[in-house]
Amino acid sequence: MDQKISQNIKSFTSENISLIFKLSICSRFLTWIIALISTFIVDDYDSSVDTILRNQEESTIQRIFNVCFRVFLRWDTFYFTHISEEGYIYEQEHAFFPMLPLLARGLSNSVFLPLEYFLTYRQILLLSGVLIANISFVLASINLYKLSLLMFNNKEKYALVTSIFYILTPSCMFMSTMYAESLFAFLTFLGMRLFYEGNTWIAAFIWGSSSFARSNGIIYVGFFIYEFLIKDINRINVKVIFVRLIKTTVLSLIVLSGFLIFQSYGYYQYCILNIPQRSWCNNKIPILYLFVQKFYWNCGFLTYYEIKQIPNFLLASPMILLSFYGIYDYSKIDFKRIFTLGLQQQQQRSEITSLYYSHNLLPFIYLWAVLLIYSITSMHIQVITRFFSSQPMVYWFVAHLFMKSLSEDANRSDKILGYGVLTYFILYGVSGIILFANFFPPA
Repeated sequence: MDQKISQNIKSFTSENISLIFKLSICSRFLTWIIALISTFIVDDYDSSVDTILRNQEESTIQRIFNVCFRVFLRWDTFYFTHISEEGYIYEQEHAFFPMLPLLARGLSNSVFLPLEYFLTYRQILLLSGVLIANISFVLASINLYKLSLLMFNNKEKYALVTSIFYILTPSCMFMSTMYAESLFAFLTFLGMRLFYEGNTWIAAFIWGSSSFARSNGIIYVGFFIYEFLIKDINRINVKVIFVRLIKTTVLSLIVLSGFLIFQSYGYYQYCILNIPQRSWCNNKIPILYLFVQKFYWNCGFLTYYEIKQIPNFLLASPMILLSFYGIYDYSKIDFKRIFTLGLQQQQQRSEITSLYYSHNLLPFIYLWAVLLIYSITSMHIQVITRFFSSQPMVYWFVAHLFMKSLSEDANRSDKILGYGVLTYFILYGVSGIILFANFFPPA
């Protein structure tokens, strides 16, 4: 009997993965089609960017490529394509991490090398970056599904709804273009899945790769700190703590390695090779990324709190409110659990009936809270929607709200919330496609 149940679960899982795979691919093509159509209806805010792809002797194939792919060459894509082509020429480009540009260049110089007979090298780089982003998106949606199965004891329906909401993410256009969001989300979900499968060392290397793709990958050291140093602190002796401390330190260094390698490169480029040295080289902690974010991009504690930024705060408000509510909704079940880092609980695990309130999600709640505080205090607030595209708690929470709205005992407010988040995801996603494709903010 147990073997038959296991086979049925595997059958459902493979069917759902196949469905997620198909939906992910369809969503990427639909995003592209909406973006293309919008460019023929809406005038670009800045059409001069199209000249970047053009050359004096364009072939028919190159012109067709420019028409189809110019929707992706917007905002940060300029930096990623330039870095892929020329390397890090300007100091401000160090705000963009090298994994995506390196992968795009590698793909362009190998698999796509024959395309040089038909396309310019810059076009091939853009094609490579877009392809990497879209493949990463598909892989991310599948890994989020598998992670959800792990966290919620093989609850197929909940895991499937979670992945569908990821496919409908309100930052969907950013997941299709040459941005690092999809690649980072894939590495994030894969690392989390491996971690909870017990493959901690492989997870560390995957997260180390993520910190080579985006700076916020470094925060995943928190999973090792919580799992090995906090979770069982009341039940282990000093000797075990010491061994775990060493293990956690090594694992954390692996996670930080991608970030540290990139910062070391920046220090070598501007503080050793460059004469005279840049001012930040003499800082107590000479990290180029921190300097670039503050000096060139005006990122810092409360620096974005200006009257002129009110529209951007309004754009970010749905994700901010959703996040605050998600964290509060989880916390109110057992505030003692939250404030004691899970070491003490008011309720027994058997008393918690809803999947969303599972004790297993506690580290994810802390991660969500830390990133939320950082987002609203220290960065360009309008990017919070795509910044949170790699946070599984967002999708677990909206899946919880939506499934609750479909239950037999759902009240009016449950239904409003459930269908409200679905409407938000779709409308925000579609409007984001149109705005991005025509070079309008938010970026």
